[in-house]
Parts: sequence; C-alpha cells; structure tokens
Amino acid sequence: MAKQLRISEFLLAVEGLALARNVFSGSDQHTNARLAEIGEILEALAAPDALESRSVRTNELDVDAGYAQWASAYDEVTNPLVEVEEAALREVFRSIPPGNAVDLCCGTGRVTAILRDLGHRVRGFDGSAPMLAIARSKNTDIAYELRQVGDQDQTLPRDQDLVTCCLALTHFADLEAPMTDIAAMLRPGGIAVLSDLHPFFVTLDGQAFFNGPDETAPWIRNHVHHVGDYLRAFSASGLEVLDCREVVPNEGEGPMQSLVGMLRPEATRAAYLGIPNVLIWVLRKSDTHA
Repeated sequence: MAKQLRISEFLLAVEGLALARNVFSGSDQHTNARLAEIGEILEALAAPDALESRSVRTNELDVDAGYAQWASAYDEVTNPLVEVEEAALREVFRSIPPGNAVDLCCGTGRVTAILRDLGHRVRGFDGSAPMLAIARSKNTDIAYELRQVGDQDQTLPRDQDLVTCCLALTHFADLEAPMTDIAAMLRPGGIAVLSDLHPFFVTLDGQAFFNGPDETAPWIRNHVHHVGDYLRAFSASGLEVLDCREVVPNEGEGPMQSLVGMLRPEATRAAYLGIPNVLIWVLRKSDTHA
C-alpha cells in the first residue's frame, strides 16, 4: 500500500511516545513541554510551506524487490542502527576462535569482512543478486554465493564452526525454517551469532525504509518476533543459548540521530533513551542434535 508520509507524522509519533513513557514518572514540566511542541507542530501544518507539511511517498516492497532497489545505495548512507549493532557484534566476535564460517543474508558483505579480518575462513550467502554484486566488488578475496536461507537447501555446507545472520531474521514471518537451516549448517558444538531488530523496536513500527528514486521512501517489512518466539525456534533446532544481549543506544546514537532527533531533541531523548534497538543471540549447537 502506497501513502504520503508527512514529517509531522514522525514528529507527533515521537512526542506521543515521549509522553507515554512518562505518564506516571515524568514531571509536569516534561508534559507541558511535549504538549507545547505538539501544539507547534499542529499549528505549523496550516502553513503549506512548513517543514511539518512536507511529505514523501512511501510503499511496501517485498524482500527481493526492496533489496534490489536498495543495493546500489545501501552502503552510501550511514545507518545509525547498523552502527549500534556492529559495535556490539564486534565485541561478541572477538571471543570466538577463528574457523570455518558462513554469513547468511550477508548483504553487501559488511559482516563477512569483519570475520575475515578476525581470521575466519568465511563465505557469504544471500538471496539478492544485486546485493551480492556489491559485496563481491568490495571483498574480492571472499566467496559469495546466491543462496536463500530458509529454503531447506540440502546442498548447504555442513560442519561449520560459526554461522552468522545479522539484521535479517526479522524479515521472515516465521523463524522455524531459517533456524532449521542455521542449525543444520553447524557442527556439534558450533556457534551461531544472530542479530536482529529488538521486538520492542519493531513493535513501534520500526521498518527497513530507505531513500528510493524520485524522493520516495520505500520500506521492507520487519516482523515482530518476541523473545519467546526465538527461544522456541532455538530449542526446536537443537540450539542452546550462551548469551543474549539487548543493545541500548547511548545518547546521540541510533534513532536519536534521525531528522526528528535534530528537530525535537528533547522529545527524542525522552522517547528512545533506554529502549533496546538490537537483540543479539549467541547460540551453541547441542552435541546430541542431529
């Protein structure tokens, strides 16, 4: 479904979230400041040239179409969410000995490059040919293959020491199929490192949107997977949880770097500070699981 998305929608949403998070614990001063800013936004909407009245056309794309369109610009614009996630991932990866590794849904190859630099013998798999073309151009020493996780592909490699899948499982409506593939690729005792958008953040309609052609803002759907959904999928696949990290951005990181963060910094801090944006799982394949 296509729609016109006005900047005022973002501004009002953040002001509302800032109010909701402080209904009981916030001060009268905070409430009055938020209501005053809401009034300013609504008043500005009467002026056709106001920033609040500006809009972009947005529409949902499926995963294949979305990443085909996004690929050429994917690495050109800094993604605040990826910055937060990657810093936490690097800390996790430093504790894992080098070995045979596969990065699933590897995109343009950012995680494969990190693993290579840490000494892993890594390959990258992705279902998007345009994204893989970018990865190959950046990392000519890494093998990339067009493969889609979750298809129960019997030719997927087995006995891997490490399998990673980063910021991608949220695109799957159900976790069972991708987790079955991830577990099948690991040797007994092998490690899986998964990162995803935190379900709380996705519940707030945190979608994968990007700058499209002609000043549009297409988006790819992120599905909400609660912590219990992950745990059930892990258990069914024979994966044991070694660590779970809920990554909370510091002030000035993540959503606070957005346009709304620049226009309404106080409301943005009140809305997002302390909310986890990324969920990272470190898993081990059971020695007894086939």
